[in-house]
Amino acid sequence: MGRERSTRGARGRRLGAPVAATAAIAAGTAILMLGYEVAKEFLFPNFTKWESHFVTIAFAGLCAGLAGYLVSRRLHRANAELWVENAVRVEAEAEAKRAYEEKAVLLKELQHRAKNSFAMIASLFSLARADELSPSCDKLLGETEARVRAIADLYDLLYATGSVRQVELGAYLAKIAAAIVDRPGIELRTDVEPGAAAADQAVVLGLLVTELSTNAVKHAFPPGRVGSVSLVARFEGQGLRLEFSDDGVGAPPGLEAESSGSLGLSLVRALAKQLHGAWELEPSPGMAWRFRFPRVGRLAG
Repeated sequence: MGRERSTRGARGRRLGAPVAATAAIAAGTAILMLGYEVAKEFLFPNFTKWESHFVTIAFAGLCAGLAGYLVSRRLHRANAELWVENAVRVEAEAEAKRAYEEKAVLLKELQHRAKNSFAMIASLFSLARADELSPSCDKLLGETEARVRAIADLYDLLYATGSVRQVELGAYLAKIAAAIVDRPGIELRTDVEPGAAAADQAVVLGLLVTELSTNAVKHAFPPGRVGSVSLVARFEGQGLRLEFSDDGVGAPPGLEAESSGSLGLSLVRALAKQLHGAWELEPSPGMAWRFRFPRVGRLAG
């Protein structure tokens, strides 16, 4: 901004110089003409009326020609300086555009590699679960795989849309929930409002939905029980309302969301606090989480 003002100021000075020179020469010519009119009676006492007019016109033409010559030289110089400046600016803009395009290509490649890396890590967890493992180990690997896939899905959407800093939040959260709540007898209902959110905020929300979906499948629906899971995401003003509920068996007696030491609930609390969110937990019927995130707003396309 400062350089632009400086450039405009220099350009204004270059364009203003010819005008000032013209005004000075015009004023000087007027003074000379007045002096000449006063002195010509003494300088050329024998001139006739027409001879006097001829000398006056010749003198005025000489002054006007001199003024035009000086002004044209200054204008030519100013025009040459502007041409050089414009050529430099065009080259600088072209260089900046090339640099931007190169960075955009590198960033897209980085997103592609990040997506592949996280997908590969998740696949390694999936392969490890194929071995005969204890139920607790298999559960831990499955939960970790879901968290890694949530991050991989974010980079997948960023790469697919070519976006650098924002992601379609509704589609992202619905995709995560659908991948986890994929068990016969459990219906997933989603009501997500379209809208882009910042990528760094979206990944936190994705991990949050991952934990809530995992906890619902693991605890709310024991073998043989059927039911539904609901995900609602709505932009409200400058913030986001997120609701996640199920009609499963409900919370165990004495569960306190604020103080529970379970890994899943600890992660839910930490992720919500990371986005300065407030939450409510209604344990009956089933479980219902309601979040308000005042700093997660819809981004302009």
